[in-house]
Amino acid sequence: MLRIGDSHGHVNPVKGIGPRKLAKRFVESGGWLYGLVNLLSWSLGVEVRGADDYRRLYDATVRAAEEMRREGLVVPVILGPHPAETAKLIARGVPPRKAVEVSVEAYRIAANAAQYCYTPENPFTAGERVEMIRLALGELYSRCYLVPIDNVANNALWLRHLSLRTPSFEAVFTNNELVRMLAELEGYRVEPIPLLKREAYEGRVIRKLMTEGGGWRDLVPKEVAEFLDRIRAEERLRRLARTEPIPLPER
Repeated sequence: MLRIGDSHGHVNPVKGIGPRKLAKRFVESGGWLYGLVNLLSWSLGVEVRGADDYRRLYDATVRAAEEMRREGLVVPVILGPHPAETAKLIARGVPPRKAVEVSVEAYRIAANAAQYCYTPENPFTAGERVEMIRLALGELYSRCYLVPIDNVANNALWLRHLSLRTPSFEAVFTNNELVRMLAELEGYRVEPIPLLKREAYEGRVIRKLMTEGGGWRDLVPKEVAEFLDRIRAEERLRRLARTEPIPLPER
């Protein structure tokens, strides 16, 4: 069978047949790769007033890609505002310079996006997480090698997916029982990670304190707290707590 790849495709998770059914039909026709590009904002009912509004669009695209990967497709995601978005802003009366600034900022947001970011559970981009780790480790950072990794829907393929995107390794450190099982099946040595005051230092707890205005700064290194202030993390978390994600209907 001829294998087919589409490097520029779209899917509307709200209307039409939906991501899963589209992916299933594509795979049945010999498809193996589908480059998923976000739709125009108005296709999903998103009214763009500023660059932040594109986050809902990007989030819907990333979640649609996850649905498609469950059918066995390779789905790279391409995010960013279409030039028509800038033209529409200008047509609505936004000054051309301001419209361009909105689009440039939307491209920056897209460039910094990891697989999961700008959600209440995962509010920070891969780049921001790396920066916080660098600040927390200080001089020890030179002994580390950080590689942001996208997830895959098929758990059985996860360790293989990981090994193709990192330098070679002999051991896996984890407290996750699923990761332990998968690593042992692949023949890796597995070691537990000792936890220090998990009930206080857990990310979920700190994010909740930041959202609600609680005292969180003493729970992270000083340099990390300053970084979070610079990127206005508290404001981001409070806004994310009020957002309504674009729903992906069951198909």
